[in-house]
Amino acid sequence: MADPSLQENRLRKFASFFKGYMGVMPVVTAAFAPLLTMLKAVPVFESQKSMLATYSGLLGFLLLGWVFYARGILAKLMVSRPPLGLDAFGRIYISVMQWLLTTLLPLLLIGLSLMNYLDYLKLLDASIVDARLNAHHLYTDIVSRHDVLEKWGQREPISQATSLQYHYLGIFLYAELAFVVMALREYAYGVLKISETSILGGDKKNATP
Repeated sequence: MADPSLQENRLRKFASFFKGYMGVMPVVTAAFAPLLTMLKAVPVFESQKSMLATYSGLLGFLLLGWVFYARGILAKLMVSRPPLGLDAFGRIYISVMQWLLTTLLPLLLIGLSLMNYLDYLKLLDASIVDARLNAHHLYTDIVSRHDVLEKWGQREPISQATSLQYHYLGIFLYAELAFVVMALREYAYGVLKISETSILGGDKKNATP
């Protein structure tokens, strides 16, 4: 049976690494998503704010926990060398798959985060327009865009509320996952003691493909 203190130490090292790495881009971390939501860095309906803050933080930390749980498999896929005796096609295949995982996947996730942001703003604008049209006949104190965001959801159903929630969470979760994927490879380099010289091809003996 593994020593609990060793397991705790591994978790602490992993968490410390990500904490330091995330310091470069705190806007995409699980800890900052709820704060940004409560501060309305991205416009939200007041009635959805607390729920979005809760789930953006909860899902963000669960995502980070899953990456820790699967770090062995993921890191091996990113930095493993082709087996000895593998033919040229096999080596090229592994190199391409590693490039897709370490380079293209983060870029794709960043793109999905941006798409969710743009789609969210479109849906939000449509919901606000719909609410203002209805509010014109129902409430005299809901006139401006700000009034709609602050008051409408607390009195009437929000148009496309579920889609708004999905797209809002996607903004943070896709961005965070992209960041964690990039950080995971750096974590693997640190654990394997792969130097910058090796990464840049200056040390052919220890360089990864």
